[in-house]
Amino acid sequence: MTKSNQVKREGDREIRVRRIRKDSQCSVSVEADNKALIRRFYAELNQGNLDIINELISPDYVGHFPEFELHGTPNLIPI
Repeated sequence: MTKSNQVKREGDREIRVRRIRKDSQCSVSVEADNKALIRRFYAELNQGNLDIINELISPDYVGHFPEFELHGTPNLIPI
């Protein structure tokens, strides 16, 4: 599988783009991987496994809510 990384600029931001050449074979799409990850996340939460938060969410997570912000996964667990 041939991959190439590219950096695009939008104003002051850099956006890294990973492209897979059309002639390469990819068994599972990124979209399918993302859907499976979200399904697993909610299935684990519904079973009471709060450790999944630290496993799948970045430690520098910032949640923007109407009345407050949450910084980091330790602050997300009590919700």
